[in-house]
Amino acid sequence: MGAGLSILPLVLVLVLIVTRRVTLASAGLVALAATIPSLVHLRGTDGLASFVWLESLKGAWVAWQGLSVILAGVLLYQVMHRRPAARPEADAGIDPHRAAFAACFLFGTFVESAVGFGVGTIIAAVGLMRLGLSGAGAAALSVFSQILVPWGAMAVGTGIGAGLLGVDLVAMGTRTAEVTALTVPLLLPFFWLLLRRAGVALRWRNMALDTMLILALVGLLVAVNRWVAVELGGILAPGVLAVAVTLPRLMRDPGGAAALLRDVWPYLLLAVSLLATRLVPGLPELLRAALDLRPFADMPAFPVLYHASFWLLVTALVAAPRSVWRGGYSDVLRDSLNMARTPLLVTLFFVVQAQWMLASGGAAALGAAWHALAGEVSVLAAPLFSAAIAGPSGSNTAAIAMMMPVMAPIAVATGVPVLVVVAAQNIAGGLSTMLSPGRVALAAGLLGCQGREGAVYRAMLPVTVAILVAPVVVLAILVFG
Repeated sequence: MGAGLSILPLVLVLVLIVTRRVTLASAGLVALAATIPSLVHLRGTDGLASFVWLESLKGAWVAWQGLSVILAGVLLYQVMHRRPAARPEADAGIDPHRAAFAACFLFGTFVESAVGFGVGTIIAAVGLMRLGLSGAGAAALSVFSQILVPWGAMAVGTGIGAGLLGVDLVAMGTRTAEVTALTVPLLLPFFWLLLRRAGVALRWRNMALDTMLILALVGLLVAVNRWVAVELGGILAPGVLAVAVTLPRLMRDPGGAAALLRDVWPYLLLAVSLLATRLVPGLPELLRAALDLRPFADMPAFPVLYHASFWLLVTALVAAPRSVWRGGYSDVLRDSLNMARTPLLVTLFFVVQAQWMLASGGAAALGAAWHALAGEVSVLAAPLFSAAIAGPSGSNTAAIAMMMPVMAPIAVATGVPVLVVVAAQNIAGGLSTMLSPGRVALAAGLLGCQGREGAVYRAMLPVTVAILVAPVVVLAILVFG
């Protein structure tokens, strides 16, 4: 009975998302309402109102760690959108394979990690359009920018997952990076397949270089998460490689380099600011202590001056063009709130619902029921459960909030390290956002196949199989290998 009531919100959310009957925010509100019967069954009605109130406040506090990043990140995006572009013209002699790799795996992932919300797909699509690529194959290529979604918008989803489970963010980020290092290289053959479909000839030299760069990317990702900061992992790893692969060409073209610098200096300012706040001796401790908010002793603190959202906001204010300061700030704020409304509500509703499930024991009951049914292999379903939420919704945060609390107790019961299981969930959910209708429709519209999203999905069929199977295989090797 308890497990049946606990699974009700998940079933309803899946049905609503797949049938697209309501918005994702409305589905989150339905999940909240559908959790009430489970709370009544597990806790009774005595003191239920005070329990719901307290745990809602705690859930909202955990959610605020991500909500602040969403708000500041969207504001930065709106400011950048209003800046006059100074991009150089495409180099006619550039290798399309190399440029496509950089657009999808470096520049797209860099921007996605800084801002989130699929913006990396736009950057990748623009890069592919400059190469003259279009159609279903190119649209499928552009969504490869979502390979580092666990670090999207300054690792907002990963941070929320760590807060919900009460685990160290650095430990969770590092383990997620380590599992990513085993998973992402498996996707390279499917990138090459889509390149051929888009009309780009493959050469062994380029494929070997792709492999080396991907290994360097995941190696840097692990290093940054372990020794610098989790929220910087998806920025520094592709950012360093993007500089490395474009610097030789830019050195031959000073004008193009200057134009590119005028375009990207706000992102460089953001990266330098965050690096300084993490690495300058004594500065992290000073910033953490200066304005440290902790309304709940058992919940994560919010160090205002140290948090990534503060430096996103500072960067947005510094980068704002003169038109904004001359009265356009109201338009920026309005457009930012319009763009952020859905992810803000989705994050709040699903995180509060997850806190209710955790505190009431509903997540543990659901996990115990699944473990009793599937036995020792029950943990292998963790990536698929996350993909089932993140794929249709396009929200890895929703997948984290709903499924991590369920699978963590199963990991404990089976003797599997919790961080390994939740890392596999995090990665599978992140990769599955490639399949979301919103991401695919965006890519199709940009690359000349609007209204033919079905063709994009058909092109992505091998990729779909890969992003569903690869995390499960990696998890199985880590658990049973």
